[in-house]
Amino acid sequence: MRLKKTINKIDIIDFKDTKKLEVFLNKIDVTFSKNKIITNSPWKFSHLEHFHFLQCENANNIDGVMVYSKHDWNYHLNFLYVLPQKRSLGIGKIFMNNFLSLKGKNCFTIHVDKTLDKTIRFYNKYFGFEVESESDNYKELKQFKNKCLNYNPNTYSSRILMYRINNNVK
Repeated sequence: MRLKKTINKIDIIDFKDTKKLEVFLNKIDVTFSKNKIITNSPWKFSHLEHFHFLQCENANNIDGVMVYSKHDWNYHLNFLYVLPQKRSLGIGKIFMNNFLSLKGKNCFTIHVDKTLDKTIRFYNKYFGFEVESESDNYKELKQFKNKCLNYNPNTYSSRILMYRINNNVK
């Protein structure tokens, strides 16, 4: 079945009634087990204004979610997950195109677990994200990285920073 027939809507997650979200979280695979708990990151930030929570819903079930946050210098993708049986339908692409179409910042960032080679290739191949290195001279990237390290000095012990610079900010 093609995407247009499987997706009913992409909408904001309703945290007043979390039953559907909790059912979805219980289906997340073991790789992301810490994200299955609604009191953990990113869900614990639902009260913060600069965090945005989206869901793809079909037949009254959540098939995928995306969480991003708006910062002074960039938009940051905090979490993107599509249920395994719903992958390859274009849900992740719709989420990413939504994310990359955000206006006002020219830098988009993602933290990815260093061991997830397939995920790193996915963001690079399909959306033009690059792995950050010390030779990158983007002020926004350095400022965001420092902000992350100030919040959690262990941010980069198991994760890498990926980024995409858009030069057409509106």
